[in-house]
Amino acid sequence: MYSDTIEFCETPEQKFRLASALTSVCATRPYLSGLATLLKIYVSDALETAAISASGRLLFNSGFLQKLNQQELEFILAHELMHLVLQTHERNGNFANRQLVNTAHDFIINDDLLEDFAPETHLPPAGGMHWPEFALKIPNWRPANQYSLEEMVTVLNRDNIHPNKSWKNNPGHPPFPQKSDRTLAGGGGGGSLGNLLKEAGLAVPEEPQQETPPSQESNTPTRTTIKYPMDVLSDEEERSVFPDLTRETVNSEKQEIHEAALKSYSEAVLNDVIKKRELNILRGTEPGNESC
Repeated sequence: MYSDTIEFCETPEQKFRLASALTSVCATRPYLSGLATLLKIYVSDALETAAISASGRLLFNSGFLQKLNQQELEFILAHELMHLVLQTHERNGNFANRQLVNTAHDFIINDDLLEDFAPETHLPPAGGMHWPEFALKIPNWRPANQYSLEEMVTVLNRDNIHPNKSWKNNPGHPPFPQKSDRTLAGGGGGGSLGNLLKEAGLAVPEEPQQETPPSQESNTPTRTTIKYPMDVLSDEEERSVFPDLTRETVNSEKQEIHEAALKSYSEAVLNDVIKKRELNILRGTEPGNESC
């Protein structure tokens, strides 16, 4: 299903990893499924790590992708989808410093994803923004999920917290503990996906090797290098990588993404309400073993 979202990659292994990780993300958080089907994923060296546009184009640096194990890849895919759910691109226009808005949402999103996608370490992968690191530097510090975007931006600006990267190509913390079901490929995998699948008696789906499509085709990223270091691409940055995209096409895609993001957000809120209700029911209000 999610193989159709991979618009451009260098190898069948990359396509298999990305599609498998996206499937796992949507199984963990089903409200992301509809939005995920609208992604257009490109393996491209136009940037150093990974970033997403408002039209749903998700760029992954080839070397960066290779360094990630499957759990880290799932985290980053979920993170980029959440930028669409929370409408980071649209809300950038309400602030003078869009990098600060990106950083604020990075802190909020990463803290939200830790339990589901980094249960062993409770650390974002690839040196991602980690709000607890600033607990001793921020007066009246609170968990990131207790801040609105506006509050977080105000706090970051007030206390001069201006990190300039979302992800790092050389993570500054130890990798996730490795398990057999989390080491399909990448930095901590200890081998290629193909070798690990062969050892398990499986095989990577065969796909014909294709020559790189000519750069003038609109579905092929150019060699343009984006200097902007965050993971939310502006319209101008997207056009620099895909110069043949028409404004009409991008606007239509953005509208489709926007509508899917609103639906995902509504489902996420409902899911959170149900979880909290279930927790209160299980917690009980009577002594002993009573549950209600």
